[in-house]
Amino acid sequence: MKKVLAFFMTAVMVCSMGVTTAFAATAYPSNDKISLNGSSLNGYLFYSIEGNNYFKLRDVQQWLSHTPLQFNVEWDHTRKLTKLIPIRSFLGYAGPMSQMYEMNYGNRTAMPTDGKILFDDKEVTLKAYNIDGYNYYKLRDLGDVIGFKVG
Repeated sequence: MKKVLAFFMTAVMVCSMGVTTAFAATAYPSNDKISLNGSSLNGYLFYSIEGNNYFKLRDVQQWLSHTPLQFNVEWDHTRKLTKLIPIRSFLGYAGPMSQMYEMNYGNRTAMPTDGKILFDDKEVTLKAYNIDGYNYYKLRDLGDVIGFKVG
């Protein structure tokens, strides 16, 4: 009976460990080149996750800050429980410059996160990952919401 109980307990522990890590993905720093209207955007850290490039929302905000597609990411503490990230179009970027120089450039653990965005009062859910406390989105998905093309 003790052997059966020990086997059962071991199986439960192994299965529960798999549940906590099964959804995490490895994020690899991407070496792809990016440009905006022909101008190279150097020095930004973005990640390849499961074959797709993911970008920090605030970096995309900075890139578009002097274009007709500029937007501002707001943090609304009243929406903290709903986990919505409010974005307002036509508002310029008002935050700090990217913190890319403070980041670790090695492989990171990417945890799937609720990618809900409130874009001009329209709720949109995108596939997103949290890496070191920042939300990363597929550039193409953001382009579909904000109105820019990725080619």
